[in-house]
Amino acid sequence: MAAKNTEAIKNGTWIALGWGLLIYSSSILLGLCGQALFPGLEDPEYLFLKAAEQLLPTLLTAIVLTGVLSAIMSTVLACPPKTDPFAMLGFGSKTC
Repeated sequence: MAAKNTEAIKNGTWIALGWGLLIYSSSILLGLCGQALFPGLEDPEYLFLKAAEQLLPTLLTAIVLTGVLSAIMSTVLACPPKTDPFAMLGFGSKTC
């Protein structure tokens, strides 16, 4: 994608920096507070899912978990294995 002018580049840079700071600091904060919130959690990979389930209302939990699932699915579809039957048929033939 191309920017219209240098002002759009500057604005995009600040938006990206702000968004990254918000998302990464939230992830770090959840990771640091994870042991205090869920002391019996055996696998830290499930911290985000457990926190969403325990701390958010049901509808918001469903939206958050749907977002996680869609990110996983888009990653899988972007890089199918070489033995993917759909790739052999010509659907999504891009392999990584």
